Amino acid sequence: MECICVPPAGFRITVKSMDLVGGMLSALLVIVADVKSIPYLFLPWLLLTVKGMLLNQGPSVLGLGYMLLPKEGFPAVLLFVLWVFLLVEEFLLWYNVLKMCWVCWRNYFNELATCSKLEQHLVSKQEFNQGEDSREH
Repeated sequence: MECICVPPAGFRITVKSMDLVGGMLSALLVIVADVKSIPYLFLPWLLLTVKGMLLNQGPSVLGLGYMLLPKEGFPAVLLFVLWVFLLVEEFLLWYNVLKMCWVCWRNYFNELATCSKLEQHLVSKQEFNQGEDSREH
């Protein structure tokens, strides 16, 4: 299913509903991952945005450069400059989420290491206590 919007200039913009649903769900996962510090939930958003940049935005800007820039002049150049600004903003947002993911991973593994050390300490303490109990009998 596609949502089709037709601007007055005659251009046709299509948005696939699965891309829209996937984007909304992955954005929700990023929010939950940030609040609950679950690093695995960042991955769908990171992968979907890279896929979108490479498979959707890249070919569209190449088509813009090939078809519109030589023919349309200033409006096409303005559109291209705006696209570059949006791309830079998207990369900065992607980097920010990647940084949050990295911090979350680091905290996650530090907690695992702390839990592992605590578990080893408790096991050694139990072994020590069992050794004292056997000496008393």
